[in-house]
Amino acid sequence: MIETLLPPGLHDLSYELYKRANEIYAVHNGGTLKYRDFPESLLNLIDRIIEQRPKAVKALNFLNLKDPADRRIKFISCNMSNFDFTADISACLKRFTTEYVPCSLRGGGCPVEGQLCEGVDAPNGKLSLRDLRIMTMIRNGFYDKEISDALFIAPDTLKTTKRNIQVKLGVQRKAMIANAAAVMQLS
Repeated sequence: MIETLLPPGLHDLSYELYKRANEIYAVHNGGTLKYRDFPESLLNLIDRIIEQRPKAVKALNFLNLKDPADRRIKFISCNMSNFDFTADISACLKRFTTEYVPCSLRGGGCPVEGQLCEGVDAPNGKLSLRDLRIMTMIRNGFYDKEISDALFIAPDTLKTTKRNIQVKLGVQRKAMIANAAAVMQLS
């Protein structure tokens, strides 16, 4: 029997946040909620997540976002708005996961890159923006020398970084890094 993959929130009480046409939504309890309909408990959790990340607070202040709703929407947009079939927030509102969010400003066009989007949660740690760049290059078939040259890092540094990525992801081989990059929609 073939089982259909359903997004979190469609068949449970977790939340899968996503952005469409500049609006934030959540799949939850079998339906879709617009940001304005998010329960207060979810909004409070997002506020606590932001408060726990000093770099994110500093970045939101730098962007002059004062209104709590604007701050939440920007944080969600940069850290949790990719529809990736992985729950962003657990049903109990205790666990959350940041994810890779494709952004046209990535790579130098965002004044708060690396501060607001500090990295991506992985099973055994947080993937840095450099880790994500390397994973993208591996997924796209770059050889180690090409990656080292493009990122201006020594081959030994790349080897160590790849090993650290494998540990963070809980995988054994370079091909598994490429697979994880595909699942995360890195391109």
